[in-house]
Amino acid sequence: LKDYVLSALSYYDFGNEREYQIMVGTLLSVLFSDCLVKYEVIAGTGRCDILVSPLNEHCFGFVIEIKFHKDRLSSARLGASATSALNQIKKHDYAQELFRRNASPIYAYGLAFYKNNVAVRFEKLRD
Repeated sequence: LKDYVLSALSYYDFGNEREYQIMVGTLLSVLFSDCLVKYEVIAGTGRCDILVSPLNEHCFGFVIEIKFHKDRLSSARLGASATSALNQIKKHDYAQELFRRNASPIYAYGLAFYKNNVAVRFEKLRD
């Protein structure tokens, strides 16, 4: 993701979280045509940015939470923001629908963006 953002995108084209969300969701839709990519999904006790659900049971799924920063951040702070996004997924149980659909494996991804800098944190929630 970082290589793609650095090589293909101009951060001048991205001014808010929603624009990064659409970019990531579009990439996922192209890469995983056998899955349903949904935005702003009411899930668990909140609303996740992106949910990638299998169209068939026993296929993979993942949840993505995105943090966007307008102000310059160090790499360490950007990484901490991605970790915060990952923790939000777990705290609010955003993967609940994926567990119900018997998705396997299930991954959670926290992404943090500042211009064309990105930090990614992930965790496998189910094998």
